[in-house]
Amino acid sequence: MAHLRRLADEMTIRRMELAKLPGQIQLDPRSRRISIFDQELYLPKQLFRLFEYMVTHPDEAISYHQLLQVLAEGKKIYIAPNTLVVKIYRLRRILEDTGAHRWLETIPGFGYRFCPPKHVARLVEQSAQ
Repeated sequence: MAHLRRLADEMTIRRMELAKLPGQIQLDPRSRRISIFDQELYLPKQLFRLFEYMVTHPDEAISYHQLLQVLAEGKKIYIAPNTLVVKIYRLRRILEDTGAHRWLETIPGFGYRFCPPKHVARLVEQSAQ
């Protein structure tokens, strides 16, 4: 089991290396640090996982259910209904403090969407290919 977790972590790290956006966003899964517009921040584990998932799925509508699975990390645990809303609120405040205003869009009745400016979204798509 530990071997599988390590392999999954390595795959995540490789995926994040592809998602680095010079001068815009950089993610370091090992230290849970992000850099946005050259401002380095540390995110708690669950916030980092949410942000990491959203960055790797730019401009996609992500359901509440998908994001709750990200928070649960594959474990069968109960997560209070308001937990995701609070986490997204905190993530929005952190992004706004770095100058990344309105990058998290709410899709009423469904979930959220990570909407960076178009030039950032194009960089994400190019680095993922």
